[in-house]
Amino acid sequence: MNPVSDIPNIKKLTIIYRVEPGGLGPNGKQQINEFCQFAEDKFRQLDSLFLIWDIQPRSDKRLPEIQFQFMRKNISHQQATIYLEKIGKNITQFSNEIDDEMANYIDMFLSR
Repeated sequence: MNPVSDIPNIKKLTIIYRVEPGGLGPNGKQQINEFCQFAEDKFRQLDSLFLIWDIQPRSDKRLPEIQFQFMRKNISHQQATIYLEKIGKNITQFSNEIDDEMANYIDMFLSR
């Protein structure tokens, strides 16, 4: 039995990524929910042994673009850094990769 594959969802890091409707162009408000589901399905293919993805519309500007949770509780950037380091990821590089992937998914979604 491989202990890595046996991590229960409650012990995975949840990444909440909020997407601005304007990033989808002039029809962004009408497409944002569909896009978030599209992007979440794509992100689920990345590091799903360790991470849970929650892609949401950013309808409240007071909420951060990216937020981390562990065991259903918000955690700090520092705590997320420690978690990601344990799975061999640098948080700065990881955040840049997320942004790059999101840009790719927006292009894919809009070109459908």
